[in-house]
Amino acid sequence: MVNENNMEKTIEDSRIEDSPIKDSRIEDSPIKDSRIENSPIKDSPIKDSPIEDSTIEYLKKENYITVYPNPELWKNHANYYIMKSAKEYIHGSVADLGSNNGACTLLLLEFNPESIYGFDININALEIAYKLATSIKTNIPINFICANLCKIPIESNKFDFLMSFHTLEHIYPKDADLFVSESFRILKPNGHFLISIPYDHNYPDDHHVAFYVEKTLANLFEKHGFITLECFKDDRFEEKDLLTAIFKKL
Repeated sequence: MVNENNMEKTIEDSRIEDSPIKDSRIEDSPIKDSRIENSPIKDSPIKDSPIEDSTIEYLKKENYITVYPNPELWKNHANYYIMKSAKEYIHGSVADLGSNNGACTLLLLEFNPESIYGFDININALEIAYKLATSIKTNIPINFICANLCKIPIESNKFDFLMSFHTLEHIYPKDADLFVSESFRILKPNGHFLISIPYDHNYPDDHHVAFYVEKTLANLFEKHGFITLECFKDDRFEEKDLLTAIFKKL
């Protein structure tokens, strides 16, 4: 069982002996090459903008590697059960916002989407995700992209489904509107966004900088054009005190 309180650890703690992704920093990784000129990760084209300032902050703050870089080890965790409960919405081109090591991202393979994307600001976590993805035999295209989630380097109306687990609470309140507006932009009309985060101040952690309950989460998303299908305190699984929601872009 994956314990939510122990999810955020360093890379030294997260590697598993004999795992195919034990040595994740490989030469010629396309993840390394993804930090291109004018990328929001390397060099924002808008000097002194909130995007650039927040990118620097997040690069420093979000430097951990989530434990258990293996999809199978997450199949007893609430993240997986929440995905299964929303399976009717998982189709077409799908993306995970805040993918970290990619283990939960790759659970999307079970739902047979057309393509899978994972976005995260942590280049070291994405190198693990890349090597994990290359160890899996599948015909479904998988892409991991290094990005500030407040300025996602992908075209508008790209995805049929978005998901994000335990990420919004890591985003400073001053950047929350940027995150939600970007999510709305990259989601296709009639697409869905599944999100699950700690309920209010549960699961205390130094990386957590924002806190939500049903009303504040729904208001944030509705302000940017989403409609709320579900938004509730989620105690369905062993990991209690979660806030789970499904939003739709009309």
